[in-house]
Amino acid sequence: MAMGNTISHPSCHRPQRMPGLYVELYRTDSKEHILNRQPLYYACEEEYLVEDLCFRAASTCDITPPYVSMFGLVKEDLEGKLATWLSPSAKVSAKKGEKVVLVFRLRFKFANLFEHRRPTRHGIDHNQNSTVLDENAMSYYFLQAREDFLSGRIKILRNNNKEKAIEQSLGLAVLDMLRISLEQNVPVDQIKKQYGYKDLLPPEVKDLLTRYNPFNRNRIKSKFNGFLQEWAEKEVENANRTALFMKEKYLKHLEQVEGRDYGWETFEGYDGRSKGTSVKELIRVSGDTGISWCNPPEGDPLPGMWQNFCDFQNLNDVSVQEIKGNLWEVILNRLQGGGPKVLHFKDSDVVVSLLTLIDGYHRLLVDSYHYFWKDIAPPSLLILAEIKAHGSIMRPFAEQKIEKHGSKPGTYVLRAHTEIYGNFFLNVCFPGGEIKNFQVVCQQREGRLQYSMEPNKPDEWFDGMKELVSNYGRNTVGLPFRFDRCLPPKRDEKTNLTIRRVEDAPPPPSPRPLQPAMPRQLIQENNLIQEDNLYSGKFTTVHKGRIKQDGMSQPVVAIKRLKDENWFKVFHQSASKLQQWDDKHIIRMKGLCVDPPIMVLEYARFGALGDYLRTHKVSVELPWLLTAAHQLASVMLYLESKGFGHGGLCAQNVLVANETPFIKLGDPGIGFSAEKKKRLLWLAPEVVFEHKDTSPSSDKFSYGTTLWEIFNYGAEPLSVLAPETVQQLYTEGSMLKCPDNCPESVYWKMRWFWQKDPLQRPEYRAMLRTLNHPDVTDQSGPPAVERLGPAPTDDTWPIFNGNIDLFPDDDDRDDRRIHQIPQQDNPFVLPPPVPMDPPVHTDQKFSPADLKFQKELGSGYFGRVDLYSYDPYGRECKDDPLVKLFAVKSVKRNAVYFDKNPAKLDEYRKDFLDELKLLKTLSHPNIIQVIGTMQDSDNEFPALVLEYMEYGSLEIFLRKWKANIQLDRQLRYALQVAQGMEYLHGKHVLHRDLAARNILVAHADIVKISDFGLSRELTEGTYYSSQKGIFPINWYAPEALDKVNKYQKASDVWSYGVTVWEILSLGKKPEYSKNVGGDNEIEEPVYDKLQRGERLVKPEQCPDEVYAVVNTCWKWVPQDRPSFSLLVAQFDELSKVKYAGVLYD
Repeated sequence: MAMGNTISHPSCHRPQRMPGLYVELYRTDSKEHILNRQPLYYACEEEYLVEDLCFRAASTCDITPPYVSMFGLVKEDLEGKLATWLSPSAKVSAKKGEKVVLVFRLRFKFANLFEHRRPTRHGIDHNQNSTVLDENAMSYYFLQAREDFLSGRIKILRNNNKEKAIEQSLGLAVLDMLRISLEQNVPVDQIKKQYGYKDLLPPEVKDLLTRYNPFNRNRIKSKFNGFLQEWAEKEVENANRTALFMKEKYLKHLEQVEGRDYGWETFEGYDGRSKGTSVKELIRVSGDTGISWCNPPEGDPLPGMWQNFCDFQNLNDVSVQEIKGNLWEVILNRLQGGGPKVLHFKDSDVVVSLLTLIDGYHRLLVDSYHYFWKDIAPPSLLILAEIKAHGSIMRPFAEQKIEKHGSKPGTYVLRAHTEIYGNFFLNVCFPGGEIKNFQVVCQQREGRLQYSMEPNKPDEWFDGMKELVSNYGRNTVGLPFRFDRCLPPKRDEKTNLTIRRVEDAPPPPSPRPLQPAMPRQLIQENNLIQEDNLYSGKFTTVHKGRIKQDGMSQPVVAIKRLKDENWFKVFHQSASKLQQWDDKHIIRMKGLCVDPPIMVLEYARFGALGDYLRTHKVSVELPWLLTAAHQLASVMLYLESKGFGHGGLCAQNVLVANETPFIKLGDPGIGFSAEKKKRLLWLAPEVVFEHKDTSPSSDKFSYGTTLWEIFNYGAEPLSVLAPETVQQLYTEGSMLKCPDNCPESVYWKMRWFWQKDPLQRPEYRAMLRTLNHPDVTDQSGPPAVERLGPAPTDDTWPIFNGNIDLFPDDDDRDDRRIHQIPQQDNPFVLPPPVPMDPPVHTDQKFSPADLKFQKELGSGYFGRVDLYSYDPYGRECKDDPLVKLFAVKSVKRNAVYFDKNPAKLDEYRKDFLDELKLLKTLSHPNIIQVIGTMQDSDNEFPALVLEYMEYGSLEIFLRKWKANIQLDRQLRYALQVAQGMEYLHGKHVLHRDLAARNILVAHADIVKISDFGLSRELTEGTYYSSQKGIFPINWYAPEALDKVNKYQKASDVWSYGVTVWEILSLGKKPEYSKNVGGDNEIEEPVYDKLQRGERLVKPEQCPDEVYAVVNTCWKWVPQDRPSFSLLVAQFDELSKVKYAGVLYD
């Protein structure tokens, strides 16, 4: 198969083995059609990544990317024996004068590859499954297996008696000779002249034959000739038989020869429970049956001695650590079926070899993108995760994924190229639903790898895939689409990269429907002995109790009673779920009483986790918290693997069964269903805003908050704040701050569980991997790392104005959904899971050395705004979640203007300092916050350091997202601006420049007022110049345009009306008619038009009732205009009642 030329290859043939690094390949000579192991050669003292060497070897042998995951590199020892498998992430080199030999081999094997019922790669449906190996990969495997057989690496006499071994070897020799005949296209008799049959036999069999007398040797030779003649006659009759067919037959026959040894790898270690190396233990790994173990006697273990530990889909997580010098501990945890397997190894190379094997089989059979230990994960896999890309999946899988998500324009799938290493494909949905496929080329340019969708255009090359997708996410010039929403891989997704074994059952439907289940025991109420009250809530009570059992001890149980029978259905659903779950970390149901409704549950003597942590805060240390978090992630992974959603996860619904700790997940309960407002921070956005049912995906959001509770010792998040404030913070996407005792890496992963998009939330396995990492588990106390801030208090969070109704009545549910706007210009760049923490209102003074310039955000006549990053600990990446981003607004001393108006300089300086003083006193969620100032010695004006609003001005936002913004959202914007202005006027502050360009977007549903006169953009025909300064005439009230320039509170109301007009017209520029006026100065025609009664026309699709309110802002007499208090009330009514959830036709 032809390959691309994006990967350069070293010299492939060296007559003599000089010092250097060699990668040996199994290839056939083009003339002789026998093995010719020509190596790839690399010079000494240069370091190479193992995965890169694998890609180059695969490319040389025409093995394409979908199949390369079955291969690896093994290192030869000094005797030329295959010794150690290398991790894909390892770096190798040959020292000066040294020869290092690596062999590129197929490592991951499955039995019965060539039977009628065989393992296959997953297809779009079961009728489109494909072979595990394509022709090129299978041909390479054939040469590898053939060489193993002929070199004696396969011990044929181990599982066969002598006569059978000879007979089986002769059969393989016949197949091999027929294969050579077909490849060379010459009669088999001619091949017999080139090769004797002994040339095609292994050393063990040759040695046997030399011991036979001449009569027996002739008998065996005659048998071989007979076999060959019989097969040759069959091939004449069947012209469809090819060399490929003979290779398959050879491999099938060789698998039978190997017998029980086929496909196994065995590793020698020690039973970790013995706390040392006193008890030897063997671990065996196979792609067909998973992981087995035994404690062997002297010699080889017998087949019946092996005990199965678990198959790969039941493997939960793996932890690795060096417990003392040259002794490594590996812990394998399984989802079900008993405790972990603890192993000790003396050699780290054995640990790497074992775990790369387990990791590789897990990716082939369960999840193509998972790894258990980051240190050995393929670097390409980490890159795919970073850029949210799939591996080399085939095009139908990408298109199917887009179709399943509604075929929305701009939805795209990024996937690795299926034939060219390093390249990518982008499948994008166009308007109308057509899905197109684009190739992304990777080339070495100017000393670095660059990527392009349009390689013939010099300006269309980018340094990374992030930058490429970011560009097409912003720039739509000449394109009928934009990259809007990336669809990353999902957990356990089945594609052509995963293999379905013969015995594997078809995947269960997702989500799994809840099946009614009979309780394990129906219990009459009079058979229950109720004792101490453990909990009394609004809907249920829980008592400690016992079940009456005549003549037997009475086990302690928890008796959960339903208080309000209006919630019987939810109570019964909770019980039905619990009966279907079976995991050691889930509380067990002992029985059920139907009338009255009672659940009889396993008793957890130490109570709810939240209560326990609050009570034992002094004694509970970090390892305890990490163990509880690990156990909770494990049980949530179990539920997800079974297709169940819990729907009630929080620290109060997790019980402590043992103080070691050993936690158990309780039943879902009623609270989440009945009291959503109180449980808001545990509920995923799709449950709140879109009123979807809870699911395994929404449980991940709850897990993130529960994790936060664990590391905060049971403290309820934001309990000091009013519910309305919590609602506002939730709507903004603000996230909880890092607990003081939480490791940085755990908090970083925790943040991702709060992603708004369910597809972006991480896997529980990823959290298990983080919790198992030595950097986390080795900590004995709080890590010395920079925190995002203290625990939230009233002082550190903005105030909520209380006007968002997240929970409409059920009857209105379908009509009052909040319609989502895409939240990222560049969905390819990994964002924090939610917007950064709201900045703390401070008066901090920065020097230029404190802040690092990132880019210019905008520039006006007197000022400019730049993006700066701030981190006192010196991190470099502005995308790091611990680095804060600020907008810095500085004054430009406009020489032209001030040279002509020297008196203006002092006036402007005074105005600026007055404004700065004023801004520091303001604090409102709809007003931009000042963080502090930065003084530059080159500028006489200090710069303002402000919170950064990444979505920019409302004016641009409205134009950009006008297709997604509906009337209900526009009215909320108008309401929030009115609330901010009401606050300003309450502080006796005039804005004087209220316009959509001076409103910033913090979030799709939150806007903030900015620009209190510091820098006003000057554009022709927009501003009015008088003795007082420069003004935007189309936003100004008549009294401000008059020569008197009398600006008052009502003048801000006029400008507010124009701003709301901009919102309702989705960012259009406000203009009056142009058929009136002559050569007068600019202010005169506008003033005259307003005096004659001309006003801005009603925007399209704006309801008359809304326009009537806006029109009251443009009354000629200032005293006739409404106050902002009245406008707040009017728009509150319009947004929450009249037009809530209303869409344009």
